[in-house]
Amino acid sequence: MPRNSAPNVGMDAALGNLPSKVQFFLLNTLQDRSRQQYLDALSDFKNELEQRHIPWSSWGEATQDEWLAEYILKSKENGVSRQKMQILCAALHKIFPRSKYVIARRILEVWQHEQPLKAPACPAEIAYTLAASTLVVDQPGMAIAIMLCFTGLLRVSEALGATWNNFFFLDQQAVLLLGKTKRDIDNRVVFTYPQILAWLRQFRHQYHVQSHPSVCGISYSKFRYWLCKLTMVLGLASLHLTSHSFRRGGASTMLQHGVPLGNIAVHGRWASESLYREYLRRGEFYMLRLRTQLEPAVWNNIHALSSSLFCLLSLESKN
Repeated sequence: MPRNSAPNVGMDAALGNLPSKVQFFLLNTLQDRSRQQYLDALSDFKNELEQRHIPWSSWGEATQDEWLAEYILKSKENGVSRQKMQILCAALHKIFPRSKYVIARRILEVWQHEQPLKAPACPAEIAYTLAASTLVVDQPGMAIAIMLCFTGLLRVSEALGATWNNFFFLDQQAVLLLGKTKRDIDNRVVFTYPQILAWLRQFRHQYHVQSHPSVCGISYSKFRYWLCKLTMVLGLASLHLTSHSFRRGGASTMLQHGVPLGNIAVHGRWASESLYREYLRRGEFYMLRLRTQLEPAVWNNIHALSSSLFCLLSLESKN
């Protein structure tokens, strides 16, 4: 679909009273892939309403919420993925920001509890171990990507898309401008923790090349390759870490360290309170359980490698 064309889904007639151009404007704040997913979900939902002669636009929010909750349950019974229903609810909320669909969202939360965690939270020791290991094998782009995701709560796509032109180092903080992200536009991430800030400064000093504006300089496929390779070498394959595990682990680690929920939400750029509360709760639970999953010898290796992360760059610069 051309970026500037209006979506031909009849949302004004089928789903409410907002003009199509207003709805499209709200959807246009999303990245291309997310916007297309939202439009596809709305189109399918519109067709369902028409086939069943549902007068959606004439219903109040409470009635819409109840019907949507039953529709989600029926879809679950018919084998439809939870992700598809999650996208539908997000799309409806995007074009109708005043509508909360409380029951429908609660159904999705309960459904989520029945599924295994797809992106387990990565503890700080393991994140730092993997970052240190990538420096040892001369993969600095992988190291900075992990650190940005874990300490800045970036999605991996945001980290891989970061450029030095949008990375500003001030006296007591570093600011990364993200531009358009999954949820919004013109976002920024601020790094203030002294040890992390010093590491980022040293990394920029050693690896910033004027002719290559990309901070990480690696592709997503390369990120996945090295994550899989290193977790196997280090005996961490059983944890099933994914690229999203670092963002989730960073947020849960902040919660464990007593950072207020509101501050974590701002840092991670979450729009829904119910979403990030559940996100953090499950991440913290996973990290506590993980402590019993690895052998003591593996943990000893992790502690040794993680503690070396903050001196590896300075050692390399001296060599």
